[in-house]
Amino acid sequence: MATVGATGSCVATVGATGSYVVAGTVLALFGALAVVLMPLRVSLVDRHGPRRALPPMTAPHAVLLGAPADVTWRPGAQPVVLGALAALAGACAPPPGPVMALVTAAVAGTVGRSGGARGTGLSRRRRSRPGRRRRGPP
Repeated sequence: MATVGATGSCVATVGATGSYVVAGTVLALFGALAVVLMPLRVSLVDRHGPRRALPPMTAPHAVLLGAPADVTWRPGAQPVVLGALAALAGACAPPPGPVMALVTAAVAGTVGRSGGARGTGLSRRRRSRPGRRRRGPP
């Protein structure tokens, strides 16, 4: 849940259950599972590449982020159901690093045919002229 999603989810949970404790617990479950399982998801992206690994994570995550809107439509939502949906959404949240790298490369037009980002030549070592020594910190 991004900041907007977390705020909306918190407001919806408070409106449906009438409890800030339940809303905090739901957000904590989402965050805990997202953080604990992040290394596993990043290793999947490293092993299979972002084009193959991210869509199977992103699709269920999007569905599970929309599910609380359906559950909290009317007051009286069960806190256990909201907690389970938040935990599942956190469990399949895509890692932000590879997602942003892929999005940035696509927007900048540096995505190669293999699906990875090509070097853009923006590093200091590539920009500096050969034979010229640098002095001081980079």
